[in-house]
Amino acid sequence: MEYFAEPVEFEFFDYMNGNSDAFKQALFDAIFYASNEDKELLKKSYPDHVQVVENYQTIPGYYKTICVKVVNS
Repeated sequence: MEYFAEPVEFEFFDYMNGNSDAFKQALFDAIFYASNEDKELLKKSYPDHVQVVENYQTIPGYYKTICVKVVNS
């Protein structure tokens, strides 16, 4: 496991804490509420962002891991 946060993980951490800029807020909101079909379209332009949201939704403890990585970075 990588112990330091990737740039997209910092962005997700900021989003989850209400500190994103308007674009990233809208992007993560769109990914969270997108249908599977729309998520696939978003993945073409923002694969890392979609992956972070999918990990958050499917991997228990994923956000806690991001928090630790952000603190270590």
